[in-house]
Amino acid sequence: MNHQQLKALTPELKPYKRGLGGGLSILVDPKGRKYFTGRIKGQSLWIGTFGDKPSQQSLSGARKKFDEIKKYCYLNNISYRDYKRTQSKAKLESWNLIDAINHFHEIKKSQNKETTLKENTRKLNRVLSFIDGETPLSELEISRGGKEIIEDVITKIEKGGRNGSAVDEAKRCRNLLKQVFFAAEDIGKMKQDENPAYRRVFRFHKVTHHPTVTCKEVPEVLSKVSLNTCNSHQITQLATKLVLMTFLRSGALTRLEWGMIKEGGKLLIINGKTSGLKRTKHINDHIPHHVPITAQMEKIFARAKRFNQGEKYIFPPIRESRFDHLDPSAPNNFLRNLGFEGKLVTHGWRSVALTNGIDLLKTSKEVIKKQMGHLPDNKVDQAYDKSLMLEERRIFLNNWCDLLVANGLEV
Repeated sequence: MNHQQLKALTPELKPYKRGLGGGLSILVDPKGRKYFTGRIKGQSLWIGTFGDKPSQQSLSGARKKFDEIKKYCYLNNISYRDYKRTQSKAKLESWNLIDAINHFHEIKKSQNKETTLKENTRKLNRVLSFIDGETPLSELEISRGGKEIIEDVITKIEKGGRNGSAVDEAKRCRNLLKQVFFAAEDIGKMKQDENPAYRRVFRFHKVTHHPTVTCKEVPEVLSKVSLNTCNSHQITQLATKLVLMTFLRSGALTRLEWGMIKEGGKLLIINGKTSGLKRTKHINDHIPHHVPITAQMEKIFARAKRFNQGEKYIFPPIRESRFDHLDPSAPNNFLRNLGFEGKLVTHGWRSVALTNGIDLLKTSKEVIKKQMGHLPDNKVDQAYDKSLMLEERRIFLNNWCDLLVANGLEV
């Protein structure tokens, strides 16, 4: 039979086959669909759908594919079932680390914010600087010594940071690699339970929190930030002062835009999609964060305006940077240069605000947590509590900024 004769075959009430020679057949079902089938060593196999579309098989294409399979089976004296296992293994081993990373990026495109995607790319490129991206995934499986390879990469990242320490970055790289391998495992490109970046921890461990300071140490922090004894750029100093006033995360604060200042300069409304607010994409990133602007904050914005040359960001980059705004690490670097390395980071300042807001300013925890950007932590409140408590938050921030100034912060 030729191509035109196959096209001319019409459906019947029951499926029927027509032999094409050499063990190859065409199957026609009652709906008129036509499939190439074959038989090798007593086992049936499915070749593909007959048709002219790119995804379908022509008669010559089906003959060629069937002949290749049959030849392989007879030369190697194996059944079709064993042939499929061989092909499956070859397909499994054909993927390398780069393929797995690209697959992971493709999955995350619809799930993560653009800033997160860029950060993921940066960290995985850091991994690839220590391991060949062409390494087959099969060689990275635990049973083949892959765990030792990945541990070596993580150790090199840990030792590659400032002063020979980048433990946090290494931990984040490990977590990303773990996700990369799990994504490959989900589609059969890596065997189950062979993820080399997965760590099974069976011991209890102490949870470590962000470094922070006590109430007695606050005046020293405020004094050093005001004096700028390390001679950092004024943009960094201003951004750090605003962190102390608003206790925003550095990632969100450095991405503040002039267009976010609303209501005649009395309210800062930060888009929920802003990186650093810790909103979840497509779930609650439609919820903005409100910051009532105090007199002290107005002074910060007025001074920052002097450095503005038409940029949309309140805190522009100091030098050429991968960011269009001030580097989110700048406030933490400023605190470190002031002598607070290991003692205080900007995220740890949130603990200072919550503790002293309750103890000294007698403000309810609910008000402070709303001002910290926390969303309701249970499903009922998430569904029904839409309150902003802006007036209470304005009173709290006014009192908080007054307290900072009274303890040594110069604005």
